[in-house]
Amino acid sequence: MARLALNLAFYTGDPYPDLVHLGQRAEESGFDWLMVPEGIEANDAMLCCYILATATSRVRIATNVANIYLREPSLCAVAAATIQQASQGRFILGIGPSHRPVLQGLGIEMGNARDHLRKYTIGLRRSFSGERAKSLGIRFPHPAEPVPIYFGALTLETVRMAGEMADGLLLVHCTAQRLSQVIGAARDSARSHGRRPDIVTVATSAQVYLHEDIRLAKEAARAGMALYMGLPYYNRLLRLSGFEAEADAGAKAWEKGDRTALAAAASDRLLDAITLYGPASRCRERLEALAATGVDVIGIMPGAVGGEDPLFSVKRCLAALAPR
Repeated sequence: MARLALNLAFYTGDPYPDLVHLGQRAEESGFDWLMVPEGIEANDAMLCCYILATATSRVRIATNVANIYLREPSLCAVAAATIQQASQGRFILGIGPSHRPVLQGLGIEMGNARDHLRKYTIGLRRSFSGERAKSLGIRFPHPAEPVPIYFGALTLETVRMAGEMADGLLLVHCTAQRLSQVIGAARDSARSHGRRPDIVTVATSAQVYLHEDIRLAKEAARAGMALYMGLPYYNRLLRLSGFEAEADAGAKAWEKGDRTALAAAASDRLLDAITLYGPASRCRERLEALAATGVDVIGIMPGAVGGEDPLFSVKRCLAALAPR
């Protein structure tokens, strides 16, 4: 059975102590990982992971994912090493390039994102080795355990690059078929680069809208997909996963800035394939279906239903879907 992770989004507006308490509850309830998504002008995933590292003792803690355009590699490496020391070897550095429209809004030119990710990873490895610090006459703070580097990946090209040079993958919005494809591609790539085929840990996350009223939960899932229907990288992922009509409708709605149409573009077929919604029993069945692909870790991303408090939705998912 795949290990289970809880995504804790520190951009709900709730006080940090409340979210840290949820992380502690997740650890006590048997979750294996805590994942921290990062949102521009909302939270710093690295800082949040440090806070969780000091408040827990067993769970692994991962950035899901840290934006490589906002952090110089050597500074990111020092922060990661610090968190690894604080967590006593439980930290995972998940990195990715974010999205072109997001970066453009910050005045950042993305360029070739995959090339940047490759160069960034090489820079991290140099810092972790102490090579860069030594050249400056200082010492890098080596943790007892090395810091694993995971790639946030939406394309098979990035998956294959992870097979070449990363320790793991962080995925999202994957159908069971897509997951099987990704796992195969990662293993084949690792093998072709002289690495063990199982060297790359594969983790995926799925949005969860838990509620006894399945109709209400489904509409919450549809609304929650609105942003993902429009952002180009996610839109491309959906297209490659067999949702061409939905991707086309989402792209058109994004161009018009029509959020209602963005949500409407998420068909029932799409929601059934990539989200979990409805009663706990139904959500557990979907988790089992994802686990059957051979994925190593499944992260749940709790979503609010019917205008409820987001923090309440996290608590409900934590209680209902904790490992048994």
